[in-house]
Amino acid sequence: MLVDDDAEDREIFSEIVGSFVMDIKLLMFDDGEAFLNKLSRTNVLYPDLIFIDLQMPKISGLHLLKELKENNKLKNIPIIIYTSSECPKAERKAYELGAEKFVQKPSDVSGWNKILNDTF
Repeated sequence: MLVDDDAEDREIFSEIVGSFVMDIKLLMFDDGEAFLNKLSRTNVLYPDLIFIDLQMPKISGLHLLKELKENNKLKNIPIIIYTSSECPKAERKAYELGAEKFVQKPSDVSGWNKILNDTF
């Protein structure tokens, strides 16, 4: 699953992940609130991995990470926080809250390929 408020970033992510991992079902959300609403439904399949943008309106990436890690059903799902800016303080906080990784949003396809290669 991907949670990112930037439509262009979601589109790029989808294209690259689709070409990198052939047998994948990627669900995307434009904010943390919609994502949490989806996960609160009774017959939902939980994701194997969650990518969350750090800076989003309504619910920030760190707040969403915290909520997910406090939920017994969701706390063991690996979560990768990613951002377009350098945020050493946010990075430390993300790891404290249980993020699997904290990465800089790549500016090109090769950068995404490296992140995905390290992830899958």
